[in-house]
Amino acid sequence: MSEKNFPLPPLPAGVAAKAGAVVTALRAGSRDIADVARATGLPRTTVVRVAALLRDAGVIRAARKAERVEVFLAGES
Repeated sequence: MSEKNFPLPPLPAGVAAKAGAVVTALRAGSRDIADVARATGLPRTTVVRVAALLRDAGVIRAARKAERVEVFLAGES
């Protein structure tokens, strides 16, 4: 896996720390939202909100897989 940098958009400090945790969890590969929540220790609702911010900033991408949403770093498949 490449050690590509994923610059975070300007975010308040608390949100930036959570976004960093989500990006770190995704460095191992794509995961669904529940897996990211378990890996980061963040509530699932928080992961969904942070993932939306990161998706809008182009840092991550998301794909629906049946009833689950899988997220992964942009540029990774």
